[in-house]
Parts: sequence; C-alpha cells; structure tokens
Amino acid sequence: MNDAMSMGIHRCWKDWFVSELRPRNGTKMLDMAGGTGDIAFRALLEAERLYGTKKVDFDITVADINADMLRVGEHRANENSKIDQSRLNFQVQDAHNLTFEDNSFDYYTISFGIRNCTDIEKVLEEAYRVLKPGGRFMCLEFRRVFEDFSS
Repeated sequence: MNDAMSMGIHRCWKDWFVSELRPRNGTKMLDMAGGTGDIAFRALLEAERLYGTKKVDFDITVADINADMLRVGEHRANENSKIDQSRLNFQVQDAHNLTFEDNSFDYYTISFGIRNCTDIEKVLEEAYRVLKPGGRFMCLEFRRVFEDFSS
C-alpha cells in the first residue's frame, strides 16, 4: 500500500524519520503498528551507528494488532544478519488499549499505521500514557501536519 501511495518514496521518508528520532543510548522504544520491522530495524541500526555495536543499549518493542505482520517482521529480523535480535521484542498489541505500564518508553513511533486506528484520540492518550516524562512521540503518515484527523 505504501509503495502505491508514495511511488516508493516512503522508504526515503522512513530513513528521514529515523534520522530525526536520534535514539539515545540506554533507552526503550515502542514501534506501534510496526509489524514488518521497517522502522525498528532502521532505528536499531542508527543507534548502533551512533554508539557502536558493542556499546549500544537501545531496546525496541515492535507492536502490531496483526500477528501475521509481526511474523513477517520476526522472519525479516532472522534473515538479516545486521539486526541484533536480542534488542527486539515482538508483541501483539492494540494501539487503543496497550497492556504496558505507564511511563514505560522513551520513544513511541507509529509509521503509516495511525490511519488504520478507529479512535485516534484514544491512541494518542495511550501513547502519552506509556511514554516516560520527556519521551518523544513520532508519527509518520500520509497527511498534512495540521490536518484534522477526525475527518
């Protein structure tokens, strides 16, 4: 779908998105609607580039409501020798009702997934709840920045 909507440019947008993430060492990230691992893999490789493969301390929970998509991500992680699988945790989660404790993550990313959520305000409330104080929420989507999501 992203290929059709962006004519393949979404890959460049994902690279830019992760460069703006600027992962900090010693932090945890939740990649919501991230089943295929695209953002998580890029973020992990960026953290390794910044801090060195042996010194990186950056853990990512890849969450998606679709278990089949998560299996795709796990398979892709297994196939990619550059990905440190010990830093990844794949979980079936509903963005509207996360099972994580409050203040669990330093980063919450959602890339081309918020469009599939039925109650965006609830998703944003959950994102805020699971983010630590000072945490970063980052959303990449096919919409203008100030567009009203209720339409």
